[in-house]
Amino acid sequence: MLLSESETKSICEQLLSLTKADDAMATVESEDYSHLRFAANGFTTSGRREDASASITVWIDRKRGSASAHDLGTASLRSAVEQAEQLARLAPEDKEYVPTLDPQTYQPVSGYVEATANLSLSDRAKAIDAIIRACEKLKTIGAGFHHATGAASGSATAPASPASLSPPGRPMGAAPAIFFGTTLTLPGWTPPALPTRQLKRRLLHATRAHSIQASTR
Repeated sequence: MLLSESETKSICEQLLSLTKADDAMATVESEDYSHLRFAANGFTTSGRREDASASITVWIDRKRGSASAHDLGTASLRSAVEQAEQLARLAPEDKEYVPTLDPQTYQPVSGYVEATANLSLSDRAKAIDAIIRACEKLKTIGAGFHHATGAASGSATAPASPASLSPPGRPMGAAPAIFFGTTLTLPGWTPPALPTRQLKRRLLHATRAHSIQASTR
């Protein structure tokens, strides 16, 4: 079962409330995955997986530490925070450190399709059975793998104080920055590909641009 936006936000805020680091970022992810494999014109395996996890990254004196947990209970989250802080104190200074974001405003997303993520066993079996029957009609041996995935994730940050880690004049906010989104892999979907002629044209253009840039150095 996917975590809701409010559940994700609550866990992120709980993680951030447990740390006293200079800067921190919490992330919560959840996933629903189901599949049906068929081969030799028959069903072979069918399964479903549900998972949820939380992770915390902290910076102490510009030193970074991270830890994660699959148990979202309070004790497990506290243990993850303590482990991340311990690792940060032992780590060398993160020379690529950039302070996390202040509170941001994001547009809501609507890419989640409930009927696809929670496709019933009977509906999936009927769809695959139609494929198998078509193969048998053509006297062809069919095999394939049908799957559906629903995923949700959210992140929150606890920006560092201006005195210790922020550039001069960087506005600070008291509330954590929260981002929540859902993604879905549609069964049978293939990313769109550019036509071969268009790909060749773009590759030729990029090669010419690179040659011009190299000759002017």
